[in-house]
Amino acid sequence: MDFFEDCVFEQNAETDNVTDFVHATSIWINQPHVVDKRLNCAIIEKTLSYNECIEYMRHLCKDKKLNPDWQRYISTLQDGTHVNRDVELQIFIRKLIPKRTDIFSSTSEMVILGVDGDNAYASFIVLPSENSCASSYNYQVSFRSDLNKCRIQLRLTSCPNQQRSLHYLSKKPRQTTEWLKSHLMPKLIAWTEQQSISRLSNKTQFPVTTSISLVEKEDYATLYQDLKLKYGKKWIQIWPEKTDPFKFVYEDVSIATYILLLWKAEREEKGTNELQSFVDLGCGNGLLVHILRSEGHPGKGIDIRRRKIWDFYGSDTVLEVKAFVPSNESIFSETDWIIGNHCDELTPWIPVIAARSSYNCHYFVLPCCPYDFNGKFSRRHAKESQYRAYLNYIYNIGKTCGFDVEEDRLRLPSTKRICHIGRKRTYESSESATQNRMISEMLSKVPSTSSNRVSLERKHINSSDDKMNADQEKIVIKPAENDAEHQQWSRNFKPREPIELTSNCKQLSRSFKDEFAFAVASRLLELPSKRVLKPMTDDQENDDDSDRVWNKGGELTLDAVASLFEKPTMQQLKKECGGIKTLLKLFHQVFIVSGNKVKIRDWSSSEISDHCCYSKCKSEKEKLYKTKLCWFYTHHPDGCPLIASTCSYAHGESELKERPNFNSS
Repeated sequence: MDFFEDCVFEQNAETDNVTDFVHATSIWINQPHVVDKRLNCAIIEKTLSYNECIEYMRHLCKDKKLNPDWQRYISTLQDGTHVNRDVELQIFIRKLIPKRTDIFSSTSEMVILGVDGDNAYASFIVLPSENSCASSYNYQVSFRSDLNKCRIQLRLTSCPNQQRSLHYLSKKPRQTTEWLKSHLMPKLIAWTEQQSISRLSNKTQFPVTTSISLVEKEDYATLYQDLKLKYGKKWIQIWPEKTDPFKFVYEDVSIATYILLLWKAEREEKGTNELQSFVDLGCGNGLLVHILRSEGHPGKGIDIRRRKIWDFYGSDTVLEVKAFVPSNESIFSETDWIIGNHCDELTPWIPVIAARSSYNCHYFVLPCCPYDFNGKFSRRHAKESQYRAYLNYIYNIGKTCGFDVEEDRLRLPSTKRICHIGRKRTYESSESATQNRMISEMLSKVPSTSSNRVSLERKHINSSDDKMNADQEKIVIKPAENDAEHQQWSRNFKPREPIELTSNCKQLSRSFKDEFAFAVASRLLELPSKRVLKPMTDDQENDDDSDRVWNKGGELTLDAVASLFEKPTMQQLKKECGGIKTLLKLFHQVFIVSGNKVKIRDWSSSEISDHCCYSKCKSEKEKLYKTKLCWFYTHHPDGCPLIASTCSYAHGESELKERPNFNSS
């Protein structure tokens, strides 16, 4: 009799190919954290043969603390009633590593993946241990094919001693059978179907890849949690930039964790305790530099534009405002590592700078926006994505520079999370001159976009629009008078502008923006839609519902919005860095812009969340109450969907309050 007798979930599969299911199951085995958000990762500690599996279990039988369910399972394996020796088996011991190592402990499981013709299964058995926080809750996912019908199932043991709860990481029954049915099984089915579609469409099928493969995952989980507690909350609370602090702070904490572990492994390999030095080119907000320096590593960050957050780090964090141009003057002979974290136009130069700085200099680069040596990068082959083509381009530059390039996937809240590491050379130190000539040959073949070499001249400017840029440098491009003196590595490299261009349509007049918004709203209200009822006021208690009907309008694509206006209007919009989408988002009170579509915001809907993303905004929001007229009260034919007492905006001039000046406080 099958050990997993109790089928608690079953759904017909959209594929009859068992390999699609096996591929999907491999994702859950190797990357359980994509479903269980409390997990950091899984480590495959051992791969066992059938005989090794039996011996391993016999050893565990000596533990007197085994519960009846576990003992029964071992007996079925020993007498062969559960595992058919003719079935193609893969047996693993996997260790589940939690994100919160301060709350949860790691747990080990035995995973038995079996394929028998057109059928397959994966059994997950929690291994008992004195230090384990998990119950012995065992389950199996399976793919069963019979009578021209394929089914994906979730099966449990029928042992009465097993509770219906699964909790890998806590003694509290947080994960139950319902969690498996509502979270794991839909994912498993979706992965199976996606693999089937890729296979039938002859698309390239990539193997299951794991993230942070070049560092110890358990060490990563522990260190990340330490750094998150040390730096995360603090910098999120005081973040002065307009960017999302949750994304940028935790992203830099994650990158810092990864780099620190890389450097720790390097020191252990070299048998030294000396902390590595670094230079972060295009350091942006500088938080990565601050964390690395705070952890004891000497280094600095360089960026063409100063950020507000820099003033909060203190003098121990070295950050320079500088227009960095790759040349003979831009090498770092005493630096151990060159870092390029989303450094845009400097990305392809990071391996070159590291190679030419010294034989002992290494690099870490996280490519994002695609740039080649002189400008925007364009892929040559349509078969690969723009991102993959760019990664291959950066990878090949590193190889040409003489590095044994390693690729890894980071744990970041971003789609661009593949990094390259160059920490080993493919040539001897005595061959450096030859290698440098190969780099020069590579650079000489870069297509030119200008016949003049460019050089940089600095001069200070004052900007009345942005006090932040008052002490920054303006970069003036002009033909170099003496090529030999500057010796730039590319004739056409141009750093970005030191003053960031705004994309908030500030150059448009108030009347232009108001007329634009009114025209779009009027068209949306003409479209068929589901009408809603406004809240009832005291004087409407005895009236019918006709006076409470509110038209929420339809939905338009951005292309349809553009077609509403004449060519001169659209030309005026094109002059702005943002266009239609940016302008509509300025009217947050009126519109919801999602993807390529826009609709009127219904403030009476439960879908509308009136919370603020950042805690610092909540107090400001209270101060802004009734300081702006309600657009719906003034312009909508049915008025505002909210009554005056619940609307944050003023219903008429009589309710209007003076807007506070936050800059003076």
